[in-house]
Amino acid sequence: LPAGWWHATRIHEPSISLGKVQLNRQNWPLFATDVCAFWQRHHRAVGPLVAPYLRALGRLMDLQERLR
Repeated sequence: LPAGWWHATRIHEPSISLGKVQLNRQNWPLFATDVCAFWQRHHRAVGPLVAPYLRALGRLMDLQERLR
């Protein structure tokens, strides 16, 4: 399921299901924004440090994908 898409299921018998969220170049900025907002709300001292870290991590992950 793409990030941000709401969904619902109704199961009528015993079942096992698995969902997977994939972070990639398209949804990384939204993920990083959400994580930064969380830290800013809950730990204001940490909040400003999270954005540069996530920017660097996103670039590193993008480079890794390109070299695959």
